[in-house]
Amino acid sequence: MRRLRGPLGERGLLRLVIALALSALVMTGCSRTNGINAPVPGEQEATVGQTALAAEPEAASALAMLTERGYRVQSAFGKAASYVLEPHLMTTEPYRSVWAVQEVKPEAYWGQTVAAHSFVVSDHPLEQTYASLFASRDYETVVTVLCVDGLAIGGVSSPVDKDGALMLGGTYSLDGKTLEEVTGGSYEEWLTKWQAMYGDANE
Repeated sequence: MRRLRGPLGERGLLRLVIALALSALVMTGCSRTNGINAPVPGEQEATVGQTALAAEPEAASALAMLTERGYRVQSAFGKAASYVLEPHLMTTEPYRSVWAVQEVKPEAYWGQTVAAHSFVVSDHPLEQTYASLFASRDYETVVTVLCVDGLAIGGVSSPVDKDGALMLGGTYSLDGKTLEEVTGGSYEEWLTKWQAMYGDANE
């Protein structure tokens, strides 16, 4: 996937994209559980083989979406952040990269609050995509599920270096697909259509 550049430079933009892709804005104030059976205070135990999750509808919906896809949740960041989805965000990174790989259209959720729940998972397609890297270095797959009105609507995923928190290859869909795989066209084709619908980031 082609990486979008900005005034922060490629490295700075990558870190900014990671911040949203993995927590929908920032991960400040998040509690993460390490290990399958380590509960976060105030949370209840999830099913066997998965981490504890908050006892609230959107967290349960996020877990259901992941388990339906066959992913095993190893640990949870919890509810990372939330934001109100507005049209102007579609011309701004990293929102543009995140919403570009969703199966749902952002306009269906204008003016609504999007909540992000982040997890470390296994049995994810990115493990095969980066099999040699996962085998040789300390990487894990982090997914962020986007929820609206208590229901999971999509998300993003990325291989993340546990030491440096650097992801690879840009922003992937929840199932590890690139922008080109999601849209069925080239980056240039997607960008032309996106700008026609939502405007140019430089406007």
